[in-house]
Amino acid sequence: MGVPDKRYLYVTFIGALVTLIAGVLLLIKPSVHVILLAMLFLTGGEAVFLIWGINRTHIRVKDTKENRSLWLLFLTGLFTFILAIVILLFREYLTGYVIQLTALGTIVVLGLQWNSNAKLYSLTKKNLVLTLLVTIIILTAVAALFVIIPPFTVETRFKAMAFLCFLSSGVVLFNYVYSMWMIKSWPVPVS
Repeated sequence: MGVPDKRYLYVTFIGALVTLIAGVLLLIKPSVHVILLAMLFLTGGEAVFLIWGINRTHIRVKDTKENRSLWLLFLTGLFTFILAIVILLFREYLTGYVIQLTALGTIVVLGLQWNSNAKLYSLTKKNLVLTLLVTIIILTAVAALFVIIPPFTVETRFKAMAFLCFLSSGVVLFNYVYSMWMIKSWPVPVS
């Protein structure tokens, strides 16, 4: 599978920070959460496009593996921008779906981290990386449950989703630090 792409790791780092802020917003006032969540998605999409644009101008177009990585980054940025625009256009109607929108953003971040962590596990075969990969898969499944049908009562849903955001952010940040440490200690230079 290859070495995890640092660009994915940078995007997951930004996504972990956005997920952390979204978790804090869930604990505060849900009425303004929709607009602030759209702003967070816009910021995340802009950061992804910035990373994509910088790398697109400095990489040869002939390398298909690099093009595939850049294409996935482009699609992630495009998806977050479209999601932010849809949230802003239909904010009056989406105030009841704050949990689902936050869970959808969490799934995007966990999906990118899942890809990077699977590459790291195929390269190193370490038990810690496998444990983190299984944790990411479980968190993605729980976040998907929140997208489909939010569990718990109405009063505890926001707190449960905030806890899931904090847990996901912590796992993704730990994965980011560990992956960057593993890549830096790798004997072959990695882009």
